[in-house]
Amino acid sequence: MEPTQLEQRKGRIQQIGQLNDTIEIYYAIRVL
Repeated sequence: MEPTQLEQRKGRIQQIGQLNDTIEIYYAIRVL
C-alpha cells in the first residue's frame, strides 16, 4: 500500500471521529 493511501484513510477516520464527537456534543446539549 502506498503511504498516500494510508494517509488518506487516516484523514477519513479522523474526520469520522470528529463528526461523532460533534454529534455526541449536540445530543448532550439537547438533553440538557
